[in-house]
Amino acid sequence: SLARQRIDHLRRERCAAEDALRHVRDLLSRSDGSARAERLMLTRKEAADQLDTTIDALRNWEMNGLLQVKRKQNGYRGIMYKCHDFITNDIAYLLRATVPGIEVFGGIALNRNYGDTVNVQAAKMATQVTGHYCRCIWMPTYQSAFDMRKKGGGVPVLDAQGKVLPEVVKVMEICADADIIFATGHSSPDECVVLTAKAKEVGVKKAVVTHASQAPWKLSMDQAKACIDNGAYLEHSVLPYFKGPHAVIPGYREQPQVTMEEFASYIALAPDRQFISTDLGQALNPNPVDGMRTFITGLRKAGVKDDVLNAVTRKTPAMLLGLD
Repeated sequence: SLARQRIDHLRRERCAAEDALRHVRDLLSRSDGSARAERLMLTRKEAADQLDTTIDALRNWEMNGLLQVKRKQNGYRGIMYKCHDFITNDIAYLLRATVPGIEVFGGIALNRNYGDTVNVQAAKMATQVTGHYCRCIWMPTYQSAFDMRKKGGGVPVLDAQGKVLPEVVKVMEICADADIIFATGHSSPDECVVLTAKAKEVGVKKAVVTHASQAPWKLSMDQAKACIDNGAYLEHSVLPYFKGPHAVIPGYREQPQVTMEEFASYIALAPDRQFISTDLGQALNPNPVDGMRTFITGLRKAGVKDDVLNAVTRKTPAMLLGLD
């Protein structure tokens, strides 16, 4: 009967909760005092290793309320997840059901998982997934024609004459009709200027230049001004601040660091047309919450006023996500 199935389900949930508590007590008992236990901060992988369990198990504990979600604890109003290969608004729908009190959104990045050209049908269907939590359609990212220019085979956004491809225009129209973000992904700086001009012509209200201050997609100041004049918003991620000679990730040590002062110089161009994000989540780097805290603190030290910080962290992101 349904009642029996429900009772069995509750028993399994109780066993899972007791298992989680046992693991946590075990972890705390390994510390050498209460002070250290209070300071204990581990990544998911480190915690999984300590608890002799899997990362998937930890995620399940989070989804079932057995572990608290750090973003909610830190006062986040909402969050948008991005994956290079699969849509994320289906996951957003599930997370909303399991973690109440925080807005969760997703989107789709049109990489080669959806074909060798920008897939209009994939973009359209992403906007129709249950819940309608798709808030962004990214042009190709790590498989863009620009990123793959040396080896070839990337997904193009412009034709040989430098004009926006018809399928890209159709995706712009989808974004305009749904009032969601059209993001440039890993398009080149020159491509971003062309794309934002076309997006303005099509009627896109929420065009975003991805990684506007991060090499190799970094806009010059003139290109940044041109994109802003085209009605676009510029996204600045804190990730390149953690690059350079002192990076903890070896592969990032040969890449240029972007200083807080440089971020601030971009923002000064038009504070109401820009916002900040983290692009973090890599092993060894700070977690996204700590990265955002570093970003805000660093910008404040670089002279960015609190009203501007409020715009780039709250007002503009909320508008782009349709929260305000």
